[in-house]
Amino acid sequence: MTEPTASNAAGFHIFNGDGTGTDTVTFTLGGATALSNSVTPITYTVNEDCTGSYTVPNGPSFGLFIAPDGESIATIATAPPGNEVSGFSRRVSRK
Repeated sequence: MTEPTASNAAGFHIFNGDGTGTDTVTFTLGGATALSNSVTPITYTVNEDCTGSYTVPNGPSFGLFIAPDGESIATIATAPPGNEVSGFSRRVSRK
């Protein structure tokens, strides 16, 4: 049996409005930094019912649950198996 390994992630998503975007993330695994301020392209889809998905190429995929006013988004990992990341983000403006 494999023991669970503690991990943490922090970062932000930029959704460009055209199905592309960028993730910036720092990720630790077992107390060691695996990624530090890594900037990675993403692709995403949004459905009429405010659900959707986003994928990091050659990386994990996530389900999206978007507030109808677009002010917040909840994410949950959908792949690969064993990836149990979830989070909640508020919209911020560059202004």
